Amino acid sequence: MTNISVTPGGVLPVIHISQYDTGRSVDLQTDAVIYYDTAEIHGTRPDGAGVTQQIATNGRLTSFSWKPSADFTDIAGDVRCELVFLHSQYGRVGTANFILRVERAGKEDGAPEAWSSIRITEGGTFNVKPYAEAVIDILTPSGQKQITSNGVFDISAYESVSVNVPGIHPTGTKYINSNGTHDVEAFKNAVVNVPGGGGMAELAAFMDASETHSGTLDLTAYPITTLADNVFRSDVHNYSEIKLTVENVGEMSYLSNLQSLTLSGAQEIAANAFRYDYSLTELHLTDISSLPVLGNSGVFSGTPIDNGTGTIYLPTQELVDEAQTATNWSAYASQIAVEP
Repeated sequence: MTNISVTPGGVLPVIHISQYDTGRSVDLQTDAVIYYDTAEIHGTRPDGAGVTQQIATNGRLTSFSWKPSADFTDIAGDVRCELVFLHSQYGRVGTANFILRVERAGKEDGAPEAWSSIRITEGGTFNVKPYAEAVIDILTPSGQKQITSNGVFDISAYESVSVNVPGIHPTGTKYINSNGTHDVEAFKNAVVNVPGGGGMAELAAFMDASETHSGTLDLTAYPITTLADNVFRSDVHNYSEIKLTVENVGEMSYLSNLQSLTLSGAQEIAANAFRYDYSLTELHLTDISSLPVLGNSGVFSGTPIDNGTGTIYLPTQELVDEAQTATNWSAYASQIAVEP
């Protein structure tokens, strides 16, 4: 039992306890009866940290049994302590001071065993005295890190880095033959050919002026969305060359004198579109970035293209390669070439 005085003055009592000892009970005896609501131990450790522990509530005891918490015993040295009596109405109604002397433990918490080893995985200065041995395990970078996308990567384990992030590499040509907004990001070049003029009255006047119906019929200035089947059969029977700006191509069969046909901006070609055009040796598909849909494999029946003496011209080698294996186009694979 340690007697501590609530009267100022005198030599402070010293209570001895071992470091890390939280199970030992310390008996405290005061020299006065005090009415209080709560009794607490307040302390300041050698490292300057303040600690508090409640030991009694609602009473007027003069003796206490206190088991110091780890907050009081973790640090070796003198803990300046004060037993504080608190009243809900009057505040601090009494105190008694003492020293809790925390004796250094024989073995510090966390101290390595004499035979243990320390593993070092990075450069720096290390205290290896407490250890029997030091194991150096610093990673040696090796191999190559392959990076194929944007982002943040840990490359510490690699000797070298290979960066191959795919980007957009513009190629080919974008053919623009109508007003509006066009996506040209994937193309290296853009060819703009937006026809002017182009009303039906102008087209009728043009046809009336072509009285001979021979030579070249150039209607590229008059864009056509859909060309109806056989709309030109009688009127253009004698032309050797026809040029059209058209998206959807209907049947243009039995044009016996037609040798060369140029279609600008074509997206779809109807089944049997050019059958029995007995003289058709050249089909030029211009101003396109994708292969038109071919209605069937009989589009060129009865033409020089069908019998192997005619040619289908496309604007790029990429389209040629695609056409040679595409549905219906592949029937004419040997007759497909790049526009000279």
